[in-house]
Amino acid sequence: MANSSKCRRFITRTLGVAVIAAVIVPAYFISGGIYFHWVLGFGLLMAIIEYVTVVCAFQYVPLRFDEYIVTILVLVELLASLLAASKLPLRLVGGCVLVCTATDISAYLAGTLLGGVLIKKRPFPKTSPNKSYEGLIFGIPLGVVAALVWTLLFKEMSSSFWRLALVAPLSVLGDLLESRFKRLYGVKDANDFIIDVPVLGWLEKPLGGRNGHGGYLDRLDSLALTLMVQLVISLSSSSF
Repeated sequence: MANSSKCRRFITRTLGVAVIAAVIVPAYFISGGIYFHWVLGFGLLMAIIEYVTVVCAFQYVPLRFDEYIVTILVLVELLASLLAASKLPLRLVGGCVLVCTATDISAYLAGTLLGGVLIKKRPFPKTSPNKSYEGLIFGIPLGVVAALVWTLLFKEMSSSFWRLALVAPLSVLGDLLESRFKRLYGVKDANDFIIDVPVLGWLEKPLGGRNGHGGYLDRLDSLALTLMVQLVISLSSSSF
């Protein structure tokens, strides 16, 4: 039964990634990437709506200081990533998307196939109990490899390899931050809160609907932190 459930989740996630890639990849190459920015901006905007819905639906209880910090950080990274998606160079944003995706997929595959086999303990049992050391061991290095491939494809990105390599560990941290946020507010899938809302619910269904692909906040958590950090680096170095 457990293996059947794991198989269904694997198929759902794989199909979800395939659908998202089918939308994003062509958008990157059409009209200088303007549609890519629009698609990414739409996803981030939906993630912000999910965030606000989750927070507003929360039955108030006093939060600890660190829990307020997590709540504020998730909002800040979402807003900053929306700005970064429109301001950062297309090649850099595209590279961030590629590295985040490569890290996430390879970590998920390794975790699904080998999780708990080589190392029994889990690295983040309270925040994200499904993550495994095997996923981290395979996910981050393969994310760095994706960064290397991207910089080799585009000569103008050669000096930015370190920025893209940084995306691999950042994507894991972004995922952990969002997992902490969801557990704080007692949420499994962010889109469960608005899947039945007219129009908004319809926009959630491409990611699998209720108990499907988790929603935009779940899919863009890694990228949001990554883009925020890239925005800060660009602002500090005046390299816009």
